[in-house]
This record gives sequence, structure tokens and C-alpha cells, in this order.
Amino acid sequence: MPLALPSSVVIHLQLPGGSPLRLANVLLEIQTFATRKNDISLFPFASDANGLVRITKDDLMAAVEATYDSGLMDYCGIESAHEMIEIRVSSVAEIERAILSRTRTWTSLLRGEIRRWKTIDELIALLRSASNSQLAIAEELAVRPKIRDAWAKPDATYEYEMQIRGIG
Repeated sequence: MPLALPSSVVIHLQLPGGSPLRLANVLLEIQTFATRKNDISLFPFASDANGLVRITKDDLMAAVEATYDSGLMDYCGIESAHEMIEIRVSSVAEIERAILSRTRTWTSLLRGEIRRWKTIDELIALLRSASNSQLAIAEELAVRPKIRDAWAKPDATYEYEMQIRGIG
């Protein structure tokens, strides 16, 4: 079945014992898997002070539109992707690369991003304020906290729990 973007996604960040990880600006990425051409990574999605990440369909579509704007010929339509997705915590190195990219190469908001941020400076400020460095997050994808699921029902709502270790 093809990918169907949900109407909303809520992720509860938790410590390994199950208590809430009350930490703002933990950045997550949603990885989709293409049936042709390149996968689409939707990024960034940030937690609030209670450790909740709330993502709307409009947020997802804005991120998709920005990806298309960065290289239209590199991607097929998101609706042709596999239904399986992966939500993962961004590594510190990935966030640093995003900051470099957005301050050196992609120095203005892409189409779609203007629905999420007022200016490129606002987006860069979010990236710079990421609290991911306060967490035990491996660079290797295989051992990084993640959620895998199938998004096959149009306009569904999903709620997940993700356990992440703090440092110290």
C-alpha cells in the first residue's frame, strides 16, 4: 500500500523508566522510503517543554513541499512512497550539518517552510536551540531511538511513545 499522510501525529518522549522526558527542542525527523528516486526526510519537528512532539498534516505537507523545492527532479510524489515510515531522533552531527546548510547554501526559506517559520533566522534559531546534545543519541542509525510504523490509512491519527536516554 502507498503512504498516506496522517492528520496528526503525537510523540511522547520518555526516559527509559517510562517517565516523561520534559525537554523542549528535541528535534526529530521522519524518514519516508521511496518506491522510485530518492527517499524523503521530513525535518525538523521539535518537542515542547513537556516532551511532546505534535505534528499536523499541514506540517508534513509543508516539509514535503520544501523537499520538492530543494530538487524537484530528485523526488517522486510522497504518495508513491512505501507505507512504512521511521521517526527518529536527530543526531547532533545531523543538526550541525543542517545549520551549515541553512547558513551557507539554502539561505532562504524553501516553498512550504514559510507556513512553518516566518524567516530563515527563525528556522536556524530552532536548529541552534536543539537540546539533542543533552541526550545519549548515537550517530549510527541502527542504534538510535526510533519508531517504525505503517502509515496506510488516509487522515489517521497516530500517538507514539519514544524512550530516550539522557546524559548523566
